[in-house]
Amino acid sequence: MDTKKLIYWMPRLLSVLWILILLLTSSQTIPQNSALSENIKWVIRNNQTAIAVALLLLIGWRYEHVAGVCFILLAVFNSVMVTFTDPGSKWYVIGKMLPVTLPGFIISVLFFIAYAQKVYDEMENEGK
Repeated sequence: MDTKKLIYWMPRLLSVLWILILLLTSSQTIPQNSALSENIKWVIRNNQTAIAVALLLLIGWRYEHVAGVCFILLAVFNSVMVTFTDPGSKWYVIGKMLPVTLPGFIISVLFFIAYAQKVYDEMENEGK
């Protein structure tokens, strides 16, 4: 596979994978024997991060630099929320925070790399 295509598709595919993992982990605790409206509220409340990542992916599909900044902000926001809302030892909080924040940072870096590649290609094409 061409390196440019790999750089282009890697953050997008990892974002979709992250969304699927977030959705699967939250669907394991769906309440039973509840009204439909309560289930809908529960799904929205427990999938806020997945919804945010999906919206950021839609924006980032075209504007890589915006997605890079937004994914970092989302990861920082999630880490702050976990730190302040979850009492416990430092290592417990860090262990709980990493699976949610680390993919955001990695995807953010990949979006920045894709944006840099895009800018480099445009500069190279202008020189010809």
